[in-house]
Formats: sequence, C-alpha cells, structure tokens
Amino acid sequence: TRSKTYPAVSKCRYPGVGVSTP
Repeated sequence: TRSKTYPAVSKCRYPGVGVSTP
C-alpha cells in the first residue's frame, strides 16, 4: 500500500483503518 489513507486497503496493518504505513 501507499503512505496514504486507504480505508479499502487494509493490507498494511490496521484492517479498515488504512493508516499511512510503508
């Protein structure tokens, strides 16, 4: 995922939150 707010992309760490994670 990109370092943006992606609510749909819960692949980083937080499901549904879409935090700015690398």
